[in-house]
Amino acid sequence: MKSNQSDNRSRGRPLAFDPNEALDAAMRVFWLKGYEGASLGDLTEAMGINKPSLYARFNDKRTLFLAAIEHYNATIGAPNLQKLLEGKTVRETVEGYFSAINTTLTSPDSPPGCMVGAVATDMAGRDEEIRAQVANLLASTEVFLTQRFKELGDAPIDESTLAEIVVSFAQSLAARARVGATLPELNARTDRFLSVILGADEPVPPD
Repeated sequence: MKSNQSDNRSRGRPLAFDPNEALDAAMRVFWLKGYEGASLGDLTEAMGINKPSLYARFNDKRTLFLAAIEHYNATIGAPNLQKLLEGKTVRETVEGYFSAINTTLTSPDSPPGCMVGAVATDMAGRDEEIRAQVANLLASTEVFLTQRFKELGDAPIDESTLAEIVVSFAQSLAARARVGATLPELNARTDRFLSVILGADEPVPPD
């Protein structure tokens, strides 16, 4: 009798888990299956927790999804933006940025494409808070790009216009990756884009 009572208490306890690891797992489920396609069973299995633990930590599926978007931006979006700080010219900066993006979009360790571009934007049309969150992420990226281009000082067109174009092109790359474009294909498209927007890359003369 005591054994049964002990078993019942054990089953009722929330499972101990690392919130960041659980959130990362949930992010990848949403990224792969979308919001509607990700069931609570899919999420709890990937996160390694039970439903009471999920509700206790994240309240509900929608709140978990919002947290997953923030987690994506913090762990994937923001590091890619840091590539903008490495170039010494606008061309070098944009090349480095797209190199990081294309690698992320086609990484075998993650679902294809971009979670924000492929999943969150789909939900944005049906949920005002998600729409605002996605719009804020895109706007903040454009602001970051604009400021960086102004610091470099060699943008061929207005810095804010160039930032808008870069962000829009990044979204198109994400869409193509989602439907199977490979890293070489994305890189080739990026090279053509840079030639049109920034002009042909001039070879560096030998020393």
